[in-house]
Amino acid sequence: MRLSQPFLRRRKTIIVLVLASLLLITMTISDIYYSGLERDYPFLAEYEQIDGTITAMKVHHKYSFIEIDSSLKRAIVPTYNPANDPYYFHEFVTEGDRFVYKEWSRQIEIIRDGEIFLFDMKQAKSKKNKIQ
Repeated sequence: MRLSQPFLRRRKTIIVLVLASLLLITMTISDIYYSGLERDYPFLAEYEQIDGTITAMKVHHKYSFIEIDSSLKRAIVPTYNPANDPYYFHEFVTEGDRFVYKEWSRQIEIIRDGEIFLFDMKQAKSKKNKIQ
C-alpha cells in the first residue's frame, strides 16, 4: 500500500509545526526564568562594598546569581581568571566561600580555606545605559 504525496507533505508539516512549537515554548519558559533572576538579583555595582559568606547560588548561562549572608542578592556577569582551576567564576565559587568586593576595586575576592582568589569584574552590558 502506497501513501499519497499530500499525506506525506501534511505529515511533515505537522512534525515541523510541533517541533517549532516546542522550541518556542522552551524559549519562553527560559526567558521567564531568567527575567525572574534579573528582577530578584541586581548586578553587582562598582560603588558597592560587600563582605560576607555565600549562602546560596544559581547559575544561568555563565551568570552567577549569589546570595550573601542570606539577605543580599547580586548577579555577577561571566568572568574568569586563568590562574585558577577551574577559572570561570561560576564554576569556581561554592556555597560557604567568603565573598569580598571593595568599592571601585574592579576585583572580586573569593576567600576559601585561607587562600585568596581574585577575579576581574566585568561590567554588565545594558541596552538602557548605552551611550549614543
